[in-house]
Amino acid sequence: MESYRRGSKIGLRGISQHINRLDHRFVSSVLELNVDIDAKITFFSWAGRRTYYQHSYANNMAFMHCLEEARLDTRRPSALVYPDLLGLYLKFGEVEKALHLLEEMEQITPTFYSCFTELIKEFVRVGKVDLAYGLHLNVREGGAWNHDIVFLKKLISILSKIGRVEALTKVVGVWRFTEKVIAYSSLINTLFESKAPDSEVSYLFDEMKADGVSPVGLTYAILINGYCGRNSVEKALLLLEEMDEEDLSAFPAVYRRFVKSRRYEAGNELSKEEEEKFRIVSCRVYAAMIKHYGKRGKLMDLFNEMMKEDQEGSGPDVYAYNALMSGMVKAGMIDEASSLLRKMEEKGCVADVNSYNIILNGFARTGVTKRAI
Repeated sequence: MESYRRGSKIGLRGISQHINRLDHRFVSSVLELNVDIDAKITFFSWAGRRTYYQHSYANNMAFMHCLEEARLDTRRPSALVYPDLLGLYLKFGEVEKALHLLEEMEQITPTFYSCFTELIKEFVRVGKVDLAYGLHLNVREGGAWNHDIVFLKKLISILSKIGRVEALTKVVGVWRFTEKVIAYSSLINTLFESKAPDSEVSYLFDEMKADGVSPVGLTYAILINGYCGRNSVEKALLLLEEMDEEDLSAFPAVYRRFVKSRRYEAGNELSKEEEEKFRIVSCRVYAAMIKHYGKRGKLMDLFNEMMKEDQEGSGPDVYAYNALMSGMVKAGMIDEASSLLRKMEEKGCVADVNSYNIILNGFARTGVTKRAI
């Protein structure tokens, strides 16, 4: 025991000579010695890593008591005390003590570990203490060299700037063994579900791209779905145009989300000015979708989506039919466009003068004047 006297740092190097004596009683006797808390922490950690030994509940409680005493010693508190004490509080479900300690830890000198205290605190607050403890262990066990933990640190930094660190508790483990693009996409979806303002969603999307992570179809689908759900159709259209620039295919469901967003507006009484704006946006929506699907030779996919809407009792209106017929004519699909006109009338959607002009012009362009007549 002489090796563990106060201030005797080199004494810890001879700890291996006691390896055959390592048991609960021996650990308890070491914790009772009048030595620096750093020496006790080092010893307790060393003992816990032995494959043939496991700390007892009594030993853990005794070590917790040592750490609590050291924490109160304002003359020479050790930075090692806080993480170890927090780990014990989390391990044994001391929620109130853990939260209080986390508040205190956020005030101490920043370290690699300290940036995770806010997320650990959020886990505790939502009752996910086991996940808080798991994160604590991951960070303590070489977190600075763990790619997942380093990525998590970046996410925390990004989200803390908009006060949304709690979003990470709703997509548990999003930073672990996950592609970065999926992690960012999931967080964007969580912001929409949390009713975060558009500015915060845009901020995270911009940070994603600044991190060198290129959005995929799923990312755009989440954004378009979210913005359409808020009737921010203009923003959704810009994203669809961005998808075109990136040569990404839109999910069929994206079209349906646009349609539902338009119908929400249509269900409200509109002033003449609002009605004109609604008509212009409607045309832009259909034009963008026609362009998007037409460029990929998938106009029939879009048609099928429109028919699904019709089967559900919320079929396409005259603007949708006209836009699709126009796209078909431009793609040389004159017969398909003509068939769509008949289908439109069969479904009870009244064709307007533009509907017939689209078909007539299509026949005229192909030189089939008799059919145009």
